Amino acid sequence: MVTLAASGGILSSVINIIQSWASNHKDHSITLEIKGDKITVNGISKKDEKRLIDSWLNRHIKSGSEDSSNDG
Repeated sequence: MVTLAASGGILSSVINIIQSWASNHKDHSITLEIKGDKITVNGISKKDEKRLIDSWLNRHIKSGSEDSSNDG
């Protein structure tokens, strides 16, 4: 399990690394969580996995949730 508090493009970079690792491991599961909003992907194509994670991440980037300074 990896826990991150990131701002800017750091989270996007880490997610790209995780997706790259996962592409080399057939039986994998990726769970990401930002401020209580969680996504878990497993058992789907690499293309669908990337599309779902990118969509989820973009929602957080647009809302500013990726910036950890928004806490409290």
